[in-house]
Amino acid sequence: GLLDVVLDPAFATSQLIYGSFSEPQPDGTTNTAVAGVQLMVDGTLVGNGGLSLYGTLGGSGTVNRVFDVYGTAVLNPGEGTGVLTTASETWDNGGTLKFNLEDAAGTAGIGWNLLQIKGSLDVAASAFHLDLTSLGLDNQAGLAQNFDPTKDYSWEIASATNGISRFNVGDLTV
Repeated sequence: GLLDVVLDPAFATSQLIYGSFSEPQPDGTTNTAVAGVQLMVDGTLVGNGGLSLYGTLGGSGTVNRVFDVYGTAVLNPGEGTGVLTTASETWDNGGTLKFNLEDAAGTAGIGWNLLQIKGSLDVAASAFHLDLTSLGLDNQAGLAQNFDPTKDYSWEIASATNGISRFNVGDLTV
């Protein structure tokens, strides 16, 4: 059933509504589901069971729940840039990870966003999307600081303390 519905404190400008409901699982447990909403975690999200994600999960906080990312679900670490820390995740078909680059010479969480998984990442998807956005100083789409198109770059955008399984670069679309 319905657990909570809350208007964003800045609803007049953001037009965001946060909501959650309980979702029974085949094994008899119950997950907390977030549907059609944007859930920005800037503290710690705790609780029992898993988390079913049907909207956007983002922010620079910690999610101490195991969850799947699939369908129209979007992971958006940070709010622009930042670090989102989660428990184990499974990435299924149709899900999206947003990668925002603000400063090519910066560090993870400050120059670009980072997904830190305290557990394992299972990439079960045969079609998962990586959404890349360059951000200007105003945190809007634009030219990233210190980016030189003549240079090669490498940025860590996700890590998992217990490893990543079933990853195939061919299953990602950009």
